[in-house]
Amino acid sequence: MKAKKNRNNASLIENTKDRIKTILPKVEDIEIKVENNAKAGGYLTTIRFRSLGKEFIAKKTAPFYKESLEKTIRAINSQITSFRSKRLGHPHHRVDSYAS
Repeated sequence: MKAKKNRNNASLIENTKDRIKTILPKVEDIEIKVENNAKAGGYLTTIRFRSLGKEFIAKKTAPFYKESLEKTIRAINSQITSFRSKRLGHPHHRVDSYAS
C-alpha cells in the first residue's frame, strides 16, 4: 500500500514539473520537495525553479500531501501571472490544478 502511495506521489511531482515547463520558456533547475513537517501539522511543499533570469520560489503547508502541492501551485501561479504581465505582456497561462 505504501509503495503505491509513493508511486502516486512521485507521479504528481513529475506531472507538476511537466506543467511548469509548458507555461514558461527556458525553465531550469526545477526542484519540488514535499516534506512531512510535524511542527506545522502537515506537509511542507517547496517549488523552486528559474526561468528567463528570474527565480520562482513558493512554500506552503497543508495537512494533506496533495492539498499542500495544490496550495504551492496556486502560489507559483500568482508569481507567474505577475511576472508574465510585467515582462511578457500576457498573463493568461497558468499551471493546471489537480482538482477536478
